[in-house]
Amino acid sequence: MTSEVLRRGLLGIAISLSCSVVTPVVYAQSPDELKAARELFQEAYRDEQEGRHAQALGKFQRVAQVKETAAVRYRIAAVLESLGRLREARDSFRTVAETAPASPADQPIAEDARQRADALDKRIPHLQLTLDGTPPADARVVVDGRPVPLSTPLEPIEVDPGEHTVSASATGTRTTTRKVVVNEGRDSVVPVSFESSADQASTGGGPNRTLGIVALGAGGALLATSVVLLLVRESDISKLHDVCPGGNCPSSRRDELQSAHDRASLFGPLGIGVGAAGAVAAGIGAYLVLRPSHDEANASKSRLHVASRPLPGGAAVSLGGTF
Repeated sequence: MTSEVLRRGLLGIAISLSCSVVTPVVYAQSPDELKAARELFQEAYRDEQEGRHAQALGKFQRVAQVKETAAVRYRIAAVLESLGRLREARDSFRTVAETAPASPADQPIAEDARQRADALDKRIPHLQLTLDGTPPADARVVVDGRPVPLSTPLEPIEVDPGEHTVSASATGTRTTTRKVVVNEGRDSVVPVSFESSADQASTGGGPNRTLGIVALGAGGALLATSVVLLLVRESDISKLHDVCPGGNCPSSRRDELQSAHDRASLFGPLGIGVGAAGAVAAGIGAYLVLRPSHDEANASKSRLHVASRPLPGGAAVSLGGTF
């Protein structure tokens, strides 16, 4: 522990010395620019030490635009690590380590950067995608918005710790999206499948199945209504037979009996028509529910229309549909 603290202390001194030394660059720098860059570096370093890593990163990057030294690149890598951007941090540390030190003061920085890059390499998690069967010719797999080459076998994908989105799509398939959370130093296996639109309709209760269930319900309601109408008609006919033997009705109940007669005349054909419509609707519903999967585009065109209205001396029932 003591040696680690000592090493870190010496590294801090090396970084300070490196920042105070003006190193040659490929473009001219005025004394004022260099002074402002050194002051901004110190400000960014304070932000880093106090946990304001996003602000520190922006300031260090601005310093690098004026004077990009090993110390500046090292601090950028350290802040990236603190922000959880482990892959960028590792690559930045490697750049510091692999760049030939410009001065003896940069050598401890390069050595420490190499060690930190190796340590980060072990902390970076991977996504291992596995394909379910042979993918379609135009299959497309995307991780966090970036396409993944569909080689065989699929190469593990380096990711930062946290949540990631994996989506797969192809012509004739629905886009499948999966969220996965990965932890430091752990690899996660993510299955990738391409599910056709027809499979979605048959297994997931597509539009045809929904319409079929609605048609079954409508058919059942129409059949029940038909039974009620016919029962009322039979009751009225029975009443007329009882009250009017031989067709002779008492004049005192003329209005009541006339209403019963009219109701029986209306409810007879109406009940039959509604019952027929209910039977057809139930048959269509059963067909849509039980038949094999149907193309979703055609399913969206399916419509069912049932209507009835009374007419003088009877009733009209209409049933229409497109499939």
